Amino acid sequence: MSALKLHGIIPPVVTPYTADFEIDKASLRRVIKHLLDGGVHGLFMLGSTSECVFLSPRQRGEVLEIAVAEAKGKVPILAGILDTTTDHCIAHARQARETGADGMVLTAPYYTRTSQPEIVDHFAYIKEAVDLPI
Repeated sequence: MSALKLHGIIPPVVTPYTADFEIDKASLRRVIKHLLDGGVHGLFMLGSTSECVFLSPRQRGEVLEIAVAEAKGKVPILAGILDTTTDHCIAHARQARETGADGMVLTAPYYTRTSQPEIVDHFAYIKEAVDLPI
């Protein structure tokens, strides 16, 4: 796994929705273009700002595919990897790698009581399973 050298402004990117709760792809492209035109140094997709916990795996993939396509390698794409279980996070991380994300932003599992050693294990299991910088 190579290190990802980050600097500057890397905003969390909102995910626009249509009235029927699908990804508003045209609006997402406009948001990303606006941020890139503004000079950001990276894009943080699928964080809590994007309400990613409500997205299906298909929708998560669409968001990342659009971000990668719009960024065209000019800035790194960071994928939020957050869910209630380590297995779900590993699946999200694999999808992020497959869609071309450059790195992951991990959180501890939520809605569960975990100890410090369990949280450390959670991060280690994801790192072992997916070759992307954290």
